[in-house]
Amino acid sequence: MMQMIPTRRAALAMMGLGLAVLALQGCCGNCGIEKTPVPEKRADFVGSWEGDEGTSLTITADGSGSFEQKSGAASKSVSGGAVTFQGDTMKIGLFGIEETFTIDKAPYDKDGKTMMKLSGESFEKQ
Repeated sequence: MMQMIPTRRAALAMMGLGLAVLALQGCCGNCGIEKTPVPEKRADFVGSWEGDEGTSLTITADGSGSFEQKSGAASKSVSGGAVTFQGDTMKIGLFGIEETFTIDKAPYDKDGKTMMKLSGESFEKQ
């Protein structure tokens, strides 16, 4: 019976793979992204939203957020990203995949529904 002896190159590759797995496990708790809770003056943005052009957003009080934009066969999404507000913009991003939304109209009440308008798209709170 033939016994396999790992070569130095194979051993280094296995060690590198092991280190990569450990690094990924270390960041799984918060994905390595520092999140800041949503400011009190922006608390009305917290929740799940559906846009009239196919975009869905979820913003949580701890500063986490997700979005999915669909345009025909193409889509762009982030799950578990960080939400940041600066002036009249809101960003949701993770590891270089980021979307910046212009706040055209902050959340408001319309016929018993909570609505907002971001980057020209109307959203309804779910």
